[in-house]
Amino acid sequence: MEYSSQHPFLVDVARVITGVEGERRYVKNDKLIDMLVIHIKNDGLKLNITVFGEMVDRIKALVAAGEQQLPVVIFQFARINNFLNIMYGARLLINPDVPKVVMLRKSKYYREISQYLSVLSGKLAYINEDEVLYSTEKKTIKELHAAADVGFYVVLATVLNVEPVLSWWYKSCVCSMKVEANADTYFCDDCNKDVNNVVDRYDSN
Repeated sequence: MEYSSQHPFLVDVARVITGVEGERRYVKNDKLIDMLVIHIKNDGLKLNITVFGEMVDRIKALVAAGEQQLPVVIFQFARINNFLNIMYGARLLINPDVPKVVMLRKSKYYREISQYLSVLSGKLAYINEDEVLYSTEKKTIKELHAAADVGFYVVLATVLNVEPVLSWWYKSCVCSMKVEANADTYFCDDCNKDVNNVVDRYDSN
C-alpha cells in the first residue's frame, strides 16, 4: 500500500482483513447492487475496500464460517485510491496458497494483531445514486487537475466528441502493460512472451 492514487497502473493488493461493515445495497438505474465495505491492514497502514456483487457473497460466506484466524486476501487488478472500489475487472482471492500469503501469515506483524474479525453489524442500508452524487464534493475538470489532496469528487462534464478510433482503450497484460496482437494470442514486451490473459484498459487522459 505504498502507492498513491496517482499510480498509473493497476496493482495486486495482499493484506489482512480486520473488519467488515454491514451489507448495503446501491440503487442504480432502478436496480439493486449488493455492496460491502471491508477493512484491510498491514504494518499499521489501513485501507477501506468496497466490493460488489459476487464478491459480497464470498465475504459474507467467509464471515459466516467463523474462522479463528484473520483471513488474508489478494485483490488483483486493483486501482489505488484512498477508498478502493473493486468492481469491474478485479479478482478476489481469499486465503490463497501462494508464497506472499504464506510469508504474511508467518510474519511477526500477523502474530501480534488481533485474531478476531471485527464485524460492524447494522440493518441493511439502501444508498441511492443521487445520494452519492449530492453528498460528494464537486469540482470542475480544471479544479480536479489542480487538486493537491487525494479524495473523492463528482465531476460534471459535457461530452464534446467521441473518438471513432481505438486510441482511448487498449488491451493489456496482467502486468498492466500494453500488449500487441500476435496471430491468435498477444505479445507483452514487458514480460517478453505471448499471453492469453488480457484485460481492457481505458485511457482517461
